[in-house]
Amino acid sequence: MLHRCAERAPGSVWLAERPGAPVSTDPWVTMTYETGLALARRIGQGLLELGARPDRPILALAANSIDFGLFIMAAMEAGIPIAPVTPAYGRNTANLSRLEHVAGLIQPDFILVDQGDAYSGALHALDLDDVKIIAINPANTGQTALDELKQAEPGPEITAAYASLTPDGTAKIMFTSGSTGKQKGVITTHRMLCSNMAASARVWPFMDDHPAVILDWLPWSHSAGGNHNFDMALYNAGTLYTDGGRPAPGQMDQTIANYRDVSPTYVTNVPLGYAALVQALETDEAMARNFFRRLDILFYASASLPQNIWDRLAALAARYGAGDIPILSGWGGTELAPAGTKAHWPLARAGLVGTPLPGSEVKLADAGGRRELRMKGPNVTPGYWNMPGKTREAFDEEGYYRSGDAGELVDPERPELGLEFKGRIAENFKLATGSWVVVGELRPAIIAAAGRVVRDVVVAGHDREEISLLVLPDLERCRSLAGTSAAEFTPAQLVRKPEIIAALREDLQEYNRQNPQSSRRIARALILDQPPCPERNEITDKGYVNQRAMLDNRAEQVAKLYTDPPGEDVITINMDVHDIQD
Repeated sequence: MLHRCAERAPGSVWLAERPGAPVSTDPWVTMTYETGLALARRIGQGLLELGARPDRPILALAANSIDFGLFIMAAMEAGIPIAPVTPAYGRNTANLSRLEHVAGLIQPDFILVDQGDAYSGALHALDLDDVKIIAINPANTGQTALDELKQAEPGPEITAAYASLTPDGTAKIMFTSGSTGKQKGVITTHRMLCSNMAASARVWPFMDDHPAVILDWLPWSHSAGGNHNFDMALYNAGTLYTDGGRPAPGQMDQTIANYRDVSPTYVTNVPLGYAALVQALETDEAMARNFFRRLDILFYASASLPQNIWDRLAALAARYGAGDIPILSGWGGTELAPAGTKAHWPLARAGLVGTPLPGSEVKLADAGGRRELRMKGPNVTPGYWNMPGKTREAFDEEGYYRSGDAGELVDPERPELGLEFKGRIAENFKLATGSWVVVGELRPAIIAAAGRVVRDVVVAGHDREEISLLVLPDLERCRSLAGTSAAEFTPAQLVRKPEIIAALREDLQEYNRQNPQSSRRIARALILDQPPCPERNEITDKGYVNQRAMLDNRAEQVAKLYTDPPGEDVITINMDVHDIQD
């Protein structure tokens, strides 16, 4: 796709980044398609001269940047698979188990790093000193600077390597987040990447109508950011602005600054990101007008969008958009590169994920009373890198990929209305009463019902009599509710203010009145004053809260929820409903 874009639109901007920290309004640094292809060929030639081989993927520890984008395309140009992983794996020297596992699978000859001095401790601890380091910003002469590779003269080697690429050749190794077990290296082929974009354009015609303009924070170490969004810009010579912001407390200011001068055509985010973004759009009219000025669609994935966030986005789009701007969703995963289904018509509510992409098939298979979404098609991985056992387990007897996700037809009599996502099967659990708790349905319903206080929740109750919650608070909304500023109270003080506790109790009592079943009713809640910790695998780079890790790491708080009598920081949700068993 890079070759095609460089031929059709050589002077168009491909990648853009904004230097400066912590919040920058400096001019964007840009890279055109013509220059990008020329540098990718140079870097690819340099990699071949260093001895990089197609059977030994390059491990990459780097944040999104123009140089990282160039390196990704250079490795693919040279036919060398690249395995990007989140930089946090190498920066947290107190826990290197994830990096050790990944490096053991890849067995790299080369590792790309963004900062040459940031990972030396980790690489030494894991006995990776003999691996050759390529650094975007080198720390010593023992590392090969990326700028050196940019000086290589493209020769017959890079031309031959590019000519030898095949659809089923490995382009990348994309690692799963490890939220339900150890990370797996998903073999991602050129066919998977290209079919994803070609099929997407069939259902979203605007992709062919004009180049995409995307501002995105999603990391390129994950399939949504590194495959879908990265390639969507490449598909029709669009522009990808790398966003230094994050949908987390104190980290949205950069995103807001960026959206004041970037008018996107396509916006994609995880539900946690939209929750943070919608607050800014509601309070900054100039930003909202620029945001919606030429927008085609709003897209979300990774988890079900809470209905209250959906409603607020729809109201903003109706107020500031130039026309009807649909809120769409889809379903997929790393093994699908990443898209499996997409909606291509206006949806009535959150949780609906559309129909299979053209050329792909979905099977709804029985999974202990639920229906598991399974897929077959050109977008599906052939397996996992150096994990033959896991590869065999990933496919059923008919060759369909087992996703571990639950779903149902919106209307069994009208399959054209598509599918509804029902959450991760592994997150569900049984109460001591024998009732199943479906976390994927419960979580967005609670967020929608208690949005005055709640940003996200962790659902507890395995083998217990009742469901309880660890609440991740929306600190900005809590401050507004309490009439305080950020400087007046710490998070720990804020979440214990009577106004916050009363609001949460009131909202959950109303929720219980509408959901009296034991598999949905909430007995107790505890508001956390510490956010999820990425280093402890409590939240992924995509902003998805890892329920299992949170419950394991916060075992002390979970125990408090089930201690009698409850502690003063545990909020009891008084029951005024009949005890209805499922």
